[in-house]
Amino acid sequence: MSNDEILTTIFDTLAKYYIYNVIVVANNKTLTYYPYKYENMRNPLLTYEEITTLDYFPNKLPKLWRNTTITTCYVFMPPYYLGDIRNGSDVILVESILKPRLRMSTNMSESTFWGTKLRNGAYIGGMGDLKSKKADIVLGGAMFTHSDTYDDFDTTTPYYDDAALWLVPIALEYTSLVHLVMVFTRETFMLILITSACLTIAWIFIPRCLPVKYPYYLSIWNVSTKILRNFCGNVEQHSSQSIQLKCLHITTLFFVITIAAAFSGALFGNLTTPVYERQISTVQDVIDSKLIITMSSVMRNTYYGFTDKKKQYIYNVTVQVDDAVEMDAILKRIAVKRDITGFASRRNMEIQNVVKGISSSKFAVAHPNPTMFALVDGQEPFSIIIILQKGHPMFEQIKKIMVIVFETGIYEKISNEFRYYIYLKQFKREPAKGGHKAIRFDQIQGIFYCWIGALFIALVVFCGEIIYYRVIDYRCLMLELFVVL
Repeated sequence: MSNDEILTTIFDTLAKYYIYNVIVVANNKTLTYYPYKYENMRNPLLTYEEITTLDYFPNKLPKLWRNTTITTCYVFMPPYYLGDIRNGSDVILVESILKPRLRMSTNMSESTFWGTKLRNGAYIGGMGDLKSKKADIVLGGAMFTHSDTYDDFDTTTPYYDDAALWLVPIALEYTSLVHLVMVFTRETFMLILITSACLTIAWIFIPRCLPVKYPYYLSIWNVSTKILRNFCGNVEQHSSQSIQLKCLHITTLFFVITIAAAFSGALFGNLTTPVYERQISTVQDVIDSKLIITMSSVMRNTYYGFTDKKKQYIYNVTVQVDDAVEMDAILKRIAVKRDITGFASRRNMEIQNVVKGISSSKFAVAHPNPTMFALVDGQEPFSIIIILQKGHPMFEQIKKIMVIVFETGIYEKISNEFRYYIYLKQFKREPAKGGHKAIRFDQIQGIFYCWIGALFIALVVFCGEIIYYRVIDYRCLMLELFVVL
């Protein structure tokens, strides 16, 4: 092999690893090469030349890359990238800012997730594509949680803030039967029962202790059911000249009218305004609920190595999933089976809020029928970056552009406009229908069930009475026959 072939092989090997600031001494000559002289990264110029100046390391990178086509790998994660429409805020960033500024061409590829490092040191996912040079950069809400991965890739400075939120089932609305019980607390119900019992006892014994006897109030049935009849609206007053009975009657009416008014008002409010179960709103609530906790490997690793028992417990019991692949299945299970939790990006959930029905006071757009709740408590903040191959020739230029994008707030504007586009074009909700809000049947069906149950009990009692009296008549008849005989 000649010297020229050897030198060409050396520079070809250096170009594969993006090593361009290099000096090779051969045949008493100081040599170097300019691989990107023609703005082509894919086919670098391997022609070497002798250095004739004292500037051994001049700037060898072009300002533009007009003859270069790079492969951008996007990870599905709204709003950064939506695979079904091949659009997103990161796509707009590349196509509207990076591509025109560097004058390069782009090819788009996709990955199911950002990637992770295996025990053997190999990478899979988007980072695996970078290592194998199937892709030049990875976007789509990319972020890191372990510092050791920075040694294997180049990353830009953060240009957007995000956070990982817990997703839990939303509290269900109480049934109409529960509405009747939820009017008062347990303590209030007990107090009403005790007071009613005391008034009933007073009505039983006070009329019997008076000098003048009133037949109506001497009936056990009349006085023992008086409180119940008053609650039902029967407040008739029988004539009585006794001051004691008049005072007791006024006291009873005041108690019954006050409690009945409070009950009817609260019941009307419960029937017209939904009443929900206790909502899971903190991480401790998630732990106490015994729901299945699911996270991606990246999210799960954020809980590793802590002495806090809560975080240790979460790390140990978490079921590791691939969010990018299983996100839809996880959301459906949270909404339907209600036995699992999810862990997803806050920016992602702002889009999913319109699509899937996330409910949280933090989101401006409320879904009419939410099925999930996003916890503000326990969120894990992280920053969005662009990941590049180690030593990529465009890294410094892209890094400077992203600093400007962050400082000027350009990406924030792009993200807001894209979320608004998604809301209007893709997942537009129907306008609210006018008219008054009527009470639905499912809100009062419990009252009808109670009525049907009372009719059934009355029917059973009616049948029982018929059977009872027939048995009595039969026994009397048999007794008469026995006497005659």
